[in-house]
Amino acid sequence: MKNIKLLVFALFISLSYYGYGQTTIYSEDFTGQLNKGASYDATIAAPNIAVDVSGVDWTVDMGTCVFDGTQDRFRVINGARFLEGRDLDGSATWLSPVIDISSFTNVQFSLDASESNGTTGNNLEFDDTFVTEYRVDGGTWTGAATNGSLSDDFDPTVVSQGTTINGTTLELRVIMTNNTNNERHRLDNVLVEGTAPAGPIIITSTGTITGISTVQNNVPLVSDTYTVQAYGLNVGTNVDIASQNGNLVFATVANGPYTTTLALPTTAGDLALTTIYVKPAFGLAVGGYTDNIVNSGTPLLFFDTLNIISVSGTTVAHTPVTVACLSLIHI
Repeated sequence: MKNIKLLVFALFISLSYYGYGQTTIYSEDFTGQLNKGASYDATIAAPNIAVDVSGVDWTVDMGTCVFDGTQDRFRVINGARFLEGRDLDGSATWLSPVIDISSFTNVQFSLDASESNGTTGNNLEFDDTFVTEYRVDGGTWTGAATNGSLSDDFDPTVVSQGTTINGTTLELRVIMTNNTNNERHRLDNVLVEGTAPAGPIIITSTGTITGISTVQNNVPLVSDTYTVQAYGLNVGTNVDIASQNGNLVFATVANGPYTTTLALPTTAGDLALTTIYVKPAFGLAVGGYTDNIVNSGTPLLFFDTLNIISVSGTTVAHTPVTVACLSLIHI
């Protein structure tokens, strides 16, 4: 009986130390991001590439690509909503944000790779490639262990790094190379997971947000985002989000509603990865402003249950549009 009690106690300590198993650290399925990325634009000079990554946390590098037709693209498309690289005439790169993995152990990642016709389509050649790489703590880019370099025709597959990653930051990049109109590579369902800490702790995806700007007395259409998650808080505890100086409003969906504070209920003391949308509050004075986003557990238990993000932005003066009026003289 004594040995059984010791075994149960050791198991309890082990579970407490290793946290709550694999949990989502970062995910991207491109929902609500139609046309974000790079598109053909005949109104600008060669290589005729217009990039729009506003309101998303990832970016693109178009390298030496040249777009010469309306269907050329490296952007999120309609329907199934994935990022598609079509007729790139070069190599285009999708880059994740810098992902904070410092609070997690045994980090792994996966993503879905596909092309338009699979192995039966016979539309790609050997030099048409889909390459996935990662780097830890800003170090050397390394190919993903499973399906990290795909070339020629291939059926939908999962790219992954099963060997665990440990460090402070993680970055992912996907490089697509193709050169004709019927050659299309596709990226979807990027997922980073790791072993969560036991807590209590609140984790955010960034400690700084810059450039949240608006026009005086206008409501900005595009919001900035960050993610928040929490572990080991008291049962029944909320994660509260507030603007310290009242300059910001928040929502959990892009279209709002936006409010000055949010109270996110936890489940058994944990908050799963949640995206927070941030905009400047209406009516800010013209000029630069600073603020802090306070993410806290209520009741506040330990210092680790307080996470602060520093924010800076600018309110631009509104310039009225002057319309010339033609006076009509009646004789």
